[in-house]
Amino acid sequence: MRLEAFDHAVIGGGPAGLTAALELSRCGSVVLLEKGPSVGARECPAHRLRRCEECTSCSVLSGLGGASGTLGGKLCLFPAGARLASHVGSTMESANSRSLNLLARMGLAIPSTAGRLSYELVDRIHFRDYVSIPVLAQGLGSLFRRMIRTAEAQGCIIKSGTSVEEVSRRDGGGFSVAYSSAAKRGCLLIRGAVVLAPGRVGSAWMDGQLASLRSSSHHEGVDVGIRLEMPNSAVEALDPRLQDPKFKSEPTSAGGTRTLCWCRGGELCVTAVEQVPMIDGHFGETLGSHTSVSIVTRIPVPPGADGHAMALGLFARDGSHHSSVTHQDLHSFMRRRPARPTIGVTSRHRFRSSYSDIARNMDPSLWSSVALMIEHLDVHVLDRQLLSSPDAMVYGPVVDRFWKSPELDQTLMTAVEGLYVAGDATGLGRGILQGIFSGLIVAEAVRLRQKSGYRAPREVVCGR
Repeated sequence: MRLEAFDHAVIGGGPAGLTAALELSRCGSVVLLEKGPSVGARECPAHRLRRCEECTSCSVLSGLGGASGTLGGKLCLFPAGARLASHVGSTMESANSRSLNLLARMGLAIPSTAGRLSYELVDRIHFRDYVSIPVLAQGLGSLFRRMIRTAEAQGCIIKSGTSVEEVSRRDGGGFSVAYSSAAKRGCLLIRGAVVLAPGRVGSAWMDGQLASLRSSSHHEGVDVGIRLEMPNSAVEALDPRLQDPKFKSEPTSAGGTRTLCWCRGGELCVTAVEQVPMIDGHFGETLGSHTSVSIVTRIPVPPGADGHAMALGLFARDGSHHSSVTHQDLHSFMRRRPARPTIGVTSRHRFRSSYSDIARNMDPSLWSSVALMIEHLDVHVLDRQLLSSPDAMVYGPVVDRFWKSPELDQTLMTAVEGLYVAGDATGLGRGILQGIFSGLIVAEAVRLRQKSGYRAPREVVCGR
């Protein structure tokens, strides 16, 4: 078994992991391990076969750059992710400034943004907006390639296509990291810190690692619902400054119903989490003719329950979601009647979606909450353009925020000294900019800890 030694290790190469590795490699030896391939080396079978293959490791979600490394996305400025900024004791202005400064260093041009809109109350819908900047796939791909090149130029070793099997503490200080790559196994001796940044797709693995290290995590609820797609003309009444507005209905359940991730002119894509295909949105290579938005209800997850499986059970009780993503025209969905054939659905997207009675398969209370939000959006936000549109579609399933939140201190360190969490896996914020900010916070904390000194391990023995 090959043995290598580094000051620090970063596990996961999304925006958070790349940022942490980039910053830490300026002051020590760093290795970054990523389960998926590098930027540009990923190929989603759905683009070629027009269906989700339910891959063991989703090529959209896994790989350097994370999902944003192969798809376009949005830079959602704080107060998006306000919990993250608050948790680490940062102001929103400082969080934005630090994150945008790193992007500027990496050559990503940030367009000037319109003034923020104030918080409002529209009938039974709470409305909140923040500045959100769409960036197409080419721009984000260039960003992450630049981050990778810079980190490597600073001495960072990046191992893509590498699965981490175990992270364990060492009696003499530091950590051992056992990994496998291309049928080979190896072990890393880490003298300082380990940063876990596995994203949502690696959250279950991280939970297991934290449990074995006796560091706790807990569920805060899971978001489940549908993704609504409509022609861009249906959102013309929505202020053009609102790239990603958040609407939330007055709670009829523990978490209420809310909108997530608007993609105005974006595309739909299929991702596979735990080999279950689900629907998502992104911005692709160009802006298109349709807008999509997720509408979800947050439900509590009992202790010991699997939030992901629990959400899927509410969405499609007949188990139809396991074969493919499904779609239904909006009018049939709202009336809970059989889906009618719809022209142009498969030709507009690079994946195959089967017709389904989504409304009838959903838990009745979940359907009621989603349908009520759709009605509110149509009346109070979209000037009654949505329900009158013959081209509006409902896709499913959508399951978000299904992972647990680890217990973290103000520096994002777990109960295990020297073990940090960054990115979506923190449960404190989601998205590119929030991931970058968390990576900066962790790197700063590790550097301060490094200055105070740490003990090198006394022996060299890897885990199992």
